[in-house]
Amino acid sequence: MIPLIGFALFKVMFYNVRKTWDEMRSEYNDEWLLITDIEKDEWGNLKSGVVVRHSANREEVYKKPSLDKPTAFRYTEESNFSGLRFWAADKKV
Repeated sequence: MIPLIGFALFKVMFYNVRKTWDEMRSEYNDEWLLITDIEKDEWGNLKSGVVVRHSANREEVYKKPSLDKPTAFRYTEESNFSGLRFWAADKKV
């Protein structure tokens, strides 16, 4: 068992580390992420943040209690979602 002060230091050193999106994709390959302390670029894309949860199973990341601060859910691999513009163009909306 880790003493309380040891766990607090461990948590600060390894859990609350800000990472860029590229670092997250490299470290958590093919996983779902719950990210806090989000920093976005001028176009609203995720630039960096703190990974709070990660799992290959999306439900594991989504089902736990939500946090009391802004968060983002991201998948680190390519998505097959083409976006709403693609859908609207296909439907001729």
